[in-house]
Amino acid sequence: MQDDSFSNVYWQEVQRYAQLAEQLNQTGFQQFQANQIEAAVQSWQQVLEICQAIADRAGEGATLVNLGFAYQHLEQYPQALAYYQQALPVLQAVGDRLKESVARQNMGLIYTRLNQYLEALAQFEAALSIAQETGDQVGVERILTALNQIRQVLGRSASGLDAVPLSAESESAESEAANRRALVNRLNHIGLAYQSNRQYSQALEQFQQALVMAQQDGNQPGEAASLHNIGLVYDTLNQCSTALQYYQQALSVARAAGDAIGEIATLNHMGQVYVKLGQYSQALELLQQALATVEATGEQGRAAEVHLSLGIVCANLNRFADAIPHYQQALSWYQQLGERLLPGHLFSLLGVAYQNLQQYAQAVAAYEQALPLVREQGDRASEAQTLIRLGAVYTSLEQPSAALDAYTQALGMMRELGATVPESEKSAQESILLNNIGNLLSKLGQYSQALEPFQQALTLTHSTGDRAQAGLILNNMSAVFSYLGQYAQALQYAQQALAIAQALKDEAQTAIVLNSIGSIYRNLGQYSLALDHFQQALTLLRQIGDRTQEGTILNNMGAIYINLKQYPQALAALQDALAVHREIGNRVFAGVTLNNIGAIYLDLRNPEQALEFHQQAVVVAREVGDRSGEWFALNNIGTAYMYLEQYPQALSALQASLAIAQTIGDRAGQGATLVNIGNALFEEGQVAAAEETFYNALGILETLRQSELSDTQKVSLFDTQLQVYQFLQQVLVSQAHPEKQLKALEVAERGRARAFVELLANQLSDQQAKELIASAPTLSLIQQIAQQQNAVLVQYSLINVGVSHPQLYIWVVQPTRHISFHQVELVNLEQSLSELVHLGRQAIGARGRRISSPPPQPDKPNVEAAYPQPLIDPLQQLYDLLIRPIRDQFPSDSATRIIFIPQAELFLVPFAALQDEQGTYLIQQHTVLIAPSIQVLAMTHQRRQELGLLYSQSALDPDTVLIVGNPAMPASPTIPSLPPLPEAQREAELIAALFNAKVYTGVNATKKTIVQQMPQARLIHLATHGLLEYGITNSAGVHTIPGALALAPEPDSNNPADAATLEQNGLLTAAEIAELSLNAELVVLSACDTGRGTITGDGVIGLSRSFVAAGVPSVIVSLWKVPDESTAYLMTQFYQHLLHQSDKAQALRQAMLSTRQQYPHPRCWAAFTLVGQAD
Repeated sequence: MQDDSFSNVYWQEVQRYAQLAEQLNQTGFQQFQANQIEAAVQSWQQVLEICQAIADRAGEGATLVNLGFAYQHLEQYPQALAYYQQALPVLQAVGDRLKESVARQNMGLIYTRLNQYLEALAQFEAALSIAQETGDQVGVERILTALNQIRQVLGRSASGLDAVPLSAESESAESEAANRRALVNRLNHIGLAYQSNRQYSQALEQFQQALVMAQQDGNQPGEAASLHNIGLVYDTLNQCSTALQYYQQALSVARAAGDAIGEIATLNHMGQVYVKLGQYSQALELLQQALATVEATGEQGRAAEVHLSLGIVCANLNRFADAIPHYQQALSWYQQLGERLLPGHLFSLLGVAYQNLQQYAQAVAAYEQALPLVREQGDRASEAQTLIRLGAVYTSLEQPSAALDAYTQALGMMRELGATVPESEKSAQESILLNNIGNLLSKLGQYSQALEPFQQALTLTHSTGDRAQAGLILNNMSAVFSYLGQYAQALQYAQQALAIAQALKDEAQTAIVLNSIGSIYRNLGQYSLALDHFQQALTLLRQIGDRTQEGTILNNMGAIYINLKQYPQALAALQDALAVHREIGNRVFAGVTLNNIGAIYLDLRNPEQALEFHQQAVVVAREVGDRSGEWFALNNIGTAYMYLEQYPQALSALQASLAIAQTIGDRAGQGATLVNIGNALFEEGQVAAAEETFYNALGILETLRQSELSDTQKVSLFDTQLQVYQFLQQVLVSQAHPEKQLKALEVAERGRARAFVELLANQLSDQQAKELIASAPTLSLIQQIAQQQNAVLVQYSLINVGVSHPQLYIWVVQPTRHISFHQVELVNLEQSLSELVHLGRQAIGARGRRISSPPPQPDKPNVEAAYPQPLIDPLQQLYDLLIRPIRDQFPSDSATRIIFIPQAELFLVPFAALQDEQGTYLIQQHTVLIAPSIQVLAMTHQRRQELGLLYSQSALDPDTVLIVGNPAMPASPTIPSLPPLPEAQREAELIAALFNAKVYTGVNATKKTIVQQMPQARLIHLATHGLLEYGITNSAGVHTIPGALALAPEPDSNNPADAATLEQNGLLTAAEIAELSLNAELVVLSACDTGRGTITGDGVIGLSRSFVAAGVPSVIVSLWKVPDESTAYLMTQFYQHLLHQSDKAQALRQAMLSTRQQYPHPRCWAAFTLVGQAD
């Protein structure tokens, strides 16, 4: 009993030590994989001591091999060889042939490294014999490759391979049968050597000899091996059908011979052939047979490669969850065998499987385990591919910095591969990598740095001819330029990308680029254009079912609706977008959408609810590394705190937002945030700091209006920046210091008609004048212009930001250079100023097209008494607001001109008809005209001087007078019916008679004829219909420049069905006029609504602006539709006065006064105004 008890205790203790050894052994493997080699050595030393203590010879042998491999990895070769030598007798004693082969192969590698080739040769040949006996085909191929390399070093040519004894077995065979079997093996070995040397015909010759001999002798294992090897050659040559024929024969023979190893190897290779052919179901069936044979026969040596093949097949069938266990099984077997090359490959395959299952953490772990293994083998191509995959996973994990590091390393390796990879393939891979790097830099907000890799990637596509990749890169570059505020370049690149996507019929990419273009238009403030592009993109995406991009588009559409203040539509679009983002797990765009929803509540002055959304957004942005989204969220958080009057918190958030915008190079973002900081500082009472901040904001925002943008784009962009000019004026005026109030005038002038100024500056021939006028206006320049004009300048500025009620600032600049400032509080008014302007126009009757009915005439001698009070009141109220505060600054001489520079809705005010408390109209006491800005006034003066030099003060030649009246009206399905204007024809004929000039009327006044005559004319008079609502349209159907003049269509286009184009339908649009080069000193638009248009921060965009842009310094336009009869009378009077004096403003005043006597109602005489120069 005592002995039994002792025995039980002993075996329990042995079992405990065995378990400890296993734990330590696994710890050693983990340490080794983590590149903690010294720690692994210590663990395995403990394992070795335990195995020796408990007499575990198998464990002792395996551990000696592990220790040898560890020292081999540390390049401590003597120690490694010592452990391998110790391992050999132990492994032979326990019959572990596989590990003995591994030990000998590793010893062969060490001796090769030490240039001891004979010793290496001996170890590899011994290992080869074991691999052949055990059926380790992978080992055979690897050993033969190593042997061939050694023989080449020793000077033995491939043709002499048959002279090299490949195994002792064939030399020592005693019987003839044994000798012939050995010869079959020898021929197969020589064939494999040829095959490893890519000498396939010689390899086939050896295998065929072996096959004949094996068949003659009834040597079924030799026959199966020979058939298998022949199949392997054809497999390598991708002659799959021939390979399968031989594999099938080999399989039949192996099964007949009971050769399980041969059967498994052949089934495995057949499966791999079907993988090549894409016939995965057949491959899976064969490999499952191979695995069943492994399990039935216990031939575990072949398990690793079968599991590897099964994993690959499952992956190709998109059954990644099924592939993973097979990869793990293969990995376990290869690690037990001490294999180092294939485990690296397997870890990469595991990473791919996890990546496809979106199990990104596991994918990262697998790739990071793969990297040291492939790096150890010196396989740079595999290492680069693993890094590329790792970068893709980090991108999916929204870890852009880690992804960037992986891609950058991969790029360096790709470039080092040199001739090992075909140049076209290398260029294509580099282009993809560079594009990915550019995207990540952009995501990190490093926009300027992103352009270089994008440009390199684009250049590479030129050599590869990959247009799809080129389009992708162009679109990405467009996004970067947009972030940098370089919108002209952004549009240029996006349009190129769109052309490529459409040419390739790539609907998904077309939608993506349409989204990009829409985003650029949004940044430019062209919201209708943006919305149109977003809608096109959304339609495409829903057709192809792309949910990811659909969410992005819905978000962008929501942002546009916010800009348009259409909040219900905005909220609906954004909630749809948020649902899509959450459904697909797109956290980046979920954060962006949360920001936009918060922006709605900000606009609706609900800061508490806005804060909830923005604070969620900033958390998401930080988690996913979205720096742009973080900037936006913090900027809006600051705005919300401002609404809550919590200014310290507002400034803290805004300063953090500004730091991000500066880091990522977002110029537009910097400008927007500085505006908000300036506002917060002002509200907190830090006026000086606010002033400095607003000036800094201006300096940035004005750089965004680059010269490459079109005039229309500049106008739209300027409209998005108007607030900063108003804020800065308010800050300056609030300091109640005369000098600051005058500085506010500089800002007011700097903040209007800037696009118009730049447009006109580019047309001036005098370079010095061009540079002077186009620069930011100064008080000195403003005073110089007033002096030059010999006129009183009145500049209005409406302030609607940052105050509880709107204000009106007025500056009066005298020809003497004196400037006075006046501030009008627009508070306690029954109607807003905008409503008052509308009521005044409505009271006058400013509506309808040019009217042929008789104008209204009072029956009483006192004409003013005939008008009802609703007409007088708005005109007098406007006088009280706009004129009374400054009338003591007006000249006493009625001939001295007053030039009004209105803003916003004040452009629609009929200044001539404003009445004082006595009922006296302004035109009765003063000569008035208007200008879009003081600088535009200077430019029209410069242009007038150029024309004076051109004509040398010569008399007006009748041939240079172009008179048009009552053209045959165009008929078009795109415009309503236009009635004839017989009074306009009479007007034109009377005026033509004054100048003895030709008159164009009816069908003779075609658009083609008139446009051809216009560049030679000094005076142009056009008496026709003006169409405010019509203009040239872009591809989205949006009128970019409103306004058109009706001229006669071409004779062959009277059919409305043929009059769809602007070239044929007789309409001369504002956009077309702006493209002309005119030398007229005066253009009179005796048509309706020619002074109106789209009111922007750049002034009125319409017909008058287009004529000035075309080179005309003086334009007379109308503010409403005027009756024909009174118009004809006024125009005749105007030209009669003009013939006797050169002052156009005085001539127009006298004509108004004369017309008023004949037609007292203001609608008949007050509509016309002179824009530009009076001389």
